[in-house]
Amino acid sequence: RCLGEWQLCKLAGCGSFTDVFFARPLGCRPDWPADYAVKVLRPKYADNPAAVDLLRREAEVGSEVSHRHLVTILEANLSAKEKYLVMPRLDGVSIGQIIERAGHLSVRQSLWILRQVTEALDALHQNRWLHGDLKPDNIMFSSRGHATLIDLGFAMRFAEATITETRVTRGTFNFIAPETLTSAYG
Repeated sequence: RCLGEWQLCKLAGCGSFTDVFFARPLGCRPDWPADYAVKVLRPKYADNPAAVDLLRREAEVGSEVSHRHLVTILEANLSAKEKYLVMPRLDGVSIGQIIERAGHLSVRQSLWILRQVTEALDALHQNRWLHGDLKPDNIMFSSRGHATLIDLGFAMRFAEATITETRVTRGTFNFIAPETLTSAYG
């Protein structure tokens, strides 16, 4: 299947509103590696303003902030019928998958990953963004020991993060800071 200038090769994963495919640029030989990831908004959410906003937000943050431990957004197509983002393919597994398999991380591994993730968060913060959905499943870890913070759809600018009675709480419920819930819901 083709999407824009990309040949989608294999389903890599599924999110709430999107599917992620390993892909290669159109015109490459069939044996060319699928070194890219294309995050595609599922057709049933194409007209859902909240789902489109998550993809738009991820594209916006990715175009403004660049860091070696933060996912890179190479291309965004949000005006077509099929909306999608293109990123480099990240090899490895999420920290959530590692914890699920092993039960825990060593202190040394945890500190190594934490240092890399805080560098990515610092890059976001220096550009006045908050990640909005920091959790083990949103940290990819390669066999070479490189951590990458992914999934920027819930990111928000500092000015948007002010808690008010009307603010919508974003993120994954089990990973939202308790003070956010207390402030937002009394």
